[in-house]
Amino acid sequence: MSRKRKLLFSLVLVVVFVTIAQATKLEVWYVGWTNEMKTVAQRIIDSQFTAKTGIEVQVEPLSWGDYYNKYLLSLASRDTPDLFVLGTETVDFGLRGGLVDLAKFKPEEFAQMEQQVFGSLMGPFSFRGTRFGMPVSIGAMVAAYRQDILNEMGLDIPNEWEDIKKWQPKALAQNRTFGFHYGSVQYESHWGAYTLITQHGGQFFNPDGFSSALDKPESIKGFQEYISLFKDYNFPEVGIGIPPFVSGDWLMVTDGIWLYPNLLQHAPQLKGKWKLDLMPGTKQDDGSIHHGSFAGSSVMGISTYSKHKEDTCYQGF
Repeated sequence: MSRKRKLLFSLVLVVVFVTIAQATKLEVWYVGWTNEMKTVAQRIIDSQFTAKTGIEVQVEPLSWGDYYNKYLLSLASRDTPDLFVLGTETVDFGLRGGLVDLAKFKPEEFAQMEQQVFGSLMGPFSFRGTRFGMPVSIGAMVAAYRQDILNEMGLDIPNEWEDIKKWQPKALAQNRTFGFHYGSVQYESHWGAYTLITQHGGQFFNPDGFSSALDKPESIKGFQEYISLFKDYNFPEVGIGIPPFVSGDWLMVTDGIWLYPNLLQHAPQLKGKWKLDLMPGTKQDDGSIHHGSFAGSSVMGISTYSKHKEDTCYQGF
């Protein structure tokens, strides 16, 4: 083989190896993860995914406080990671061409994946048949109760809002109260309202995902019940986290599912004195109790501008 042919062959090999290297490394921006979470996840990815597929994955954790602008600027400049983990802006970014519509991109494969997901999670990330991502985490509103104090008062974990309405006067007489933290008037009030709205059969939006359902009788009834808790039963309008729950001033506190580890970590002195349980519910016509609240999720989506979305990107997804 002549020197010229050897040189050409060498150059071809270099180009091939560079192309392979570029094609087998994915970048993921993950909002909500800390550096500690990223370290643990990276070990799992390296040992269980990269080792089997040869696809390297670089994860960049981002905080909820600054991720949106970074995502927006990256999409505007078309200099994006391969995979995003996003929040409620998923459909906004998708409809503007920033995320791949997975229902069209891989219809059969995605339909099989979607069947394994709790259905309510898909609503906020879908619009008129589009699917711009897949849930990778789940959040919901839960309640913690000071079971020790409730027992001393001759009460139990409330099953319905009606229980709380009956017990609130006794609690107030002892300078205690039931109350919302997450979902209070001044902290994510829409999710507090939604809890009562959905328990009465209402919704924020109609099935078309566009028109409002707040004018439906069930939605109006639920919203009135939410307002009544503050107006007629003296629920605190402001929730200030877990301190009043720890002190015993609050008999109930609501938050996301992170409430459980927060209490374990920050209130070890309450071990055995509290219980995490369902939100108080609303009795239905058939006698059952509806304890529903919102269910939310972070979503992983594929960037439209990824160079690898046809092969390694979807495998990583």
